[in-house]
Formats: sequence, C-alpha cells, structure tokens
Amino acid sequence: MTSFFLWLFGKSSSAYFLGLVLLFVHIPWPEQCLVAQTQPSAKLEVGHDIWGFKENAPQGTAAFAQTIDGFLWIATQIGLYRFDGTRFELPPFGNQLLSANVSTLFAPSSGGLWIGYTFGGFSFLNDGRITNYSETASATGTVRNFAQNANRVLWAATSGGLWKFDASHWQHIGPESNVPAAPIREARFDQARTSQNLHVAPTSSRI
Repeated sequence: MTSFFLWLFGKSSSAYFLGLVLLFVHIPWPEQCLVAQTQPSAKLEVGHDIWGFKENAPQGTAAFAQTIDGFLWIATQIGLYRFDGTRFELPPFGNQLLSANVSTLFAPSSGGLWIGYTFGGFSFLNDGRITNYSETASATGTVRNFAQNANRVLWAATSGGLWKFDASHWQHIGPESNVPAAPIREARFDQARTSQNLHVAPTSSRI
C-alpha cells in the first residue's frame, strides 16, 4: 500500500507529497487566508510533477525526515537518500553508516539527523559528520522509531526493547523501570511535547 508524506519545503509555499512514487503539488497560499476566516476562499491552482525510477527516486521507502537545513531524508533498504526539492542522491558519507538498510529517521529541532537501522544500532549525522553507536547494534535489533520530549531527551523503540540516549551513549530501559521486557513497536510523547509521560506500545499491543 502506498503511503504519502507532507513536506513543507523551507519558506516556500510548495507542498510535496511523497510515496513509493514522488508526487509534487503546488498550492498558492495567500496571506489573507491565514488572518481571518471571513475572507473569501482562494481558488487553488494544483499542478504536479512525478519522480519515479527513471528520476532516481528511491524505492521501498521506510521513513522520511526533514532537517533544519531544508533537506528531506529518505530511509530505504538500500541506503539513505537526500532530496533537495529537485533531485535525489546518495550522499558521499553513506559508506560511513553502519548499514545501508535504514529503518527509521528523526530530525531534532536542534539540528542533525538520527538514523536507526533494520539490523540494529544508531547513527547521528550533523554537518556532514557521522557518529556511529555500533556497540548497541546486536542488542537493539530493528529500530522502530525515535521520540523526544520538551527537554530534548531522546528515546528509541526497538525490537530489543526501549532505549534512552543520555547525551553520550544509549542505554537499555527494562523491567527495572517498569518497562515491559518485550519488543517495543512504538514510543511517543503527547503532540504538544510538554508532557514527560512517554507512551510505549509493545509489539503484542493493539493500541
């Protein structure tokens, strides 16, 4: 099933929808639409461009994340792709990653990009430099997703349980902290991110 992703590209009024095939939709957004509901609705002008295999669009997309420099990053089973609004590329530092099989991404508001792998482990990309946390790879299993609270404490849901980053290394959080000793499907904070309560869904959970 094709999934779609909404991306606001920098300060542009263009909105990008990406899936297994990339679809571009441009929607003018007049200022008056933002200030009052009494203003008449603007007529939308919709066009589209499609990026497919011939345009080097990645196949088998697993996750998206946009970093503060405007780049859109795309996780796939064959590498980490970067999209600048015009073209896709495999960045030159790709061979420094723990694996080409990337399962999830997270772009913190403070900058950089966290990378999780299908076969375990974490990497952090910042200003073109890669920091690998390979010592955790065998223990984490597949990294499912990242979650960060308002205090910028970073957590990761993995098939090896729940993990927490303490600014220098990753540590496993288990039954000693009342966390199920089971694979974790997802970890999330409230959308406002003001709550310190982390919601954890074990793989066996249907929530």
